[in-house]
Amino acid sequence: MRNLFGFVIDGLDHEVFLASMRVCFVIVTLLGAWLAARDTDGRRSGRIVFWIGIVGHTLAWLATVFPLAGVYGMNASQDRENHLGWANVVALGFSPLRTYQVNHLHFEPVWPLLTAVASGFEVDRIPVVFQWAPLIVGIALLASIRFAWLAGSQPSRTVEAEAAFAAMGAMLLMAVPGDFAGSFRNPWALTIMLKPNHALGLVLVPLAALAISRAHNLKTRLFAGFVLQLVGWAFVIHMGLFVCGLFVFVALSWITKRAERLKDLIDAGTAVGANLLIVSPYLVMLVVAYPFLEGNDAYRISFFSDRPIEGPFRLGILLALSAFGAWRSYQERGRLGRILATQWLAAHIMWQLFPVLGLVGHAREQDEVFYWCRFWTGLFAGVGLWQGVAMTIASVRGGERSSERNVGAATALSLTLLLPSLLPAWWDPRTMDQYHMAGRNPLPDWIAEPARFIRSTAREAVFAGDRNYAKWIAAYGARRVLLANALNLPNDHPRRIEIETALLRDGNPSLLEEGRVRYGIEYVLVTSNPLDQAPDITIDMLKERRHLTAMYDQQFDLARVAIFKVIQPRLKP
Repeated sequence: MRNLFGFVIDGLDHEVFLASMRVCFVIVTLLGAWLAARDTDGRRSGRIVFWIGIVGHTLAWLATVFPLAGVYGMNASQDRENHLGWANVVALGFSPLRTYQVNHLHFEPVWPLLTAVASGFEVDRIPVVFQWAPLIVGIALLASIRFAWLAGSQPSRTVEAEAAFAAMGAMLLMAVPGDFAGSFRNPWALTIMLKPNHALGLVLVPLAALAISRAHNLKTRLFAGFVLQLVGWAFVIHMGLFVCGLFVFVALSWITKRAERLKDLIDAGTAVGANLLIVSPYLVMLVVAYPFLEGNDAYRISFFSDRPIEGPFRLGILLALSAFGAWRSYQERGRLGRILATQWLAAHIMWQLFPVLGLVGHAREQDEVFYWCRFWTGLFAGVGLWQGVAMTIASVRGGERSSERNVGAATALSLTLLLPSLLPAWWDPRTMDQYHMAGRNPLPDWIAEPARFIRSTAREAVFAGDRNYAKWIAAYGARRVLLANALNLPNDHPRRIEIETALLRDGNPSLLEEGRVRYGIEYVLVTSNPLDQAPDITIDMLKERRHLTAMYDQQFDLARVAIFKVIQPRLKP
């Protein structure tokens, strides 16, 4: 069995492999601390920390994906299979505005388009793109935070180190060992590894904050709105959460009676208004394609649970450090520091007040708010620790904490103190990451073998039948489907259901013709597992249908899978 790198992994000693990754990171971090302690410039320390962040993320990614038989999330994640299916559709040459449910409007078109472009519009390369995407997006996130922090701050010897600790903290301090037992699990794995499309929104957030912090006239305010709308196109929830943070930013400016409070209101308000204007077509798509306005009992949550504690307080001392870092940044880092610090405050406020939405059944996307809260907590935890250590060293040694000698010493000591906390994101994927363990097994034969036949069909072919199997048809067979339980129902689902019923039962000629012309249906796939929509239908019954011809029928250990060609009728004029 080979992984996506092409290496044979049948005999891989998982324990030794993971141990080597840990030892490598510890050595690199301690070496970086030693080099920082010898720094006589003050600025080199920041660059050392930044590269340690890159190494840590790279080793975490490698430790997670190298032992896997396929793409991360395979065998366990519906989200991953949906995204594979969407990317496959675009790589085949179909519109990025459509899901793998044929003619179904797609409200997250950016990521499938980017992955299709990266693959050269070759479906066979899509899994490899998905494997490398977390590494690339993660490094881009580190670079984005560092760049924004440096560009939005006054030059000093301390700002390099602060920027680097902010970047490293956001990446490697968002998870702790107990997260695998929580409702929302490991934020690093679920945000960076499983959903790099969402992490792409995080990459753009610091740049949006920087653009707003620099806004001073109509042109720069509109530009800030343009950058903010990019966040929305990458991941609309991050745009909404960031805008909520801007409300807190403006409110604090007025409460504290800052001299620039009117400017803060105008700059933030203009950027948000321009953003909403530019991103309005996307918002229309979201309303049409996603039923987020519908309340649901599944989204009712209680104030009286361990949920409020799970987000921030499981981080322990890191939460206190992040509060300190956010407060110091609000005081010392100018306008950008105030914007970023209020994002931290707003994230925690939203997390604690989220059950209010649960009272009316609208507490959707709790996991994304959780990850958003952890992202800002990790970012400022890194900053807070460094600032606290730098202040302590300066008080003990005397002199300014920005002196070259103190900056290097504070960086070295901070790296040493943080070292145990930088590992939990990847300390042991076997216990912390359910997707890692599932991905170590090859794709089940009752999915993999039919997928080979599905790929041999015409790229325009559309499949109907088993709605549970539909996600695998898209993810591994790279073909579109009529209906899938893994996606929201299209607006025209009543008509689709009528056509599906005709395919499975009476073969109504007019409905079969409509299925061919309107949806391009050519095949019906069913398994020995009862169909949700027609539990009485069996494979043998379908073999007796005059409008279906069996093309594939194989019995596997877990299920029997059959694929039928639809014989399209010729209607009389």
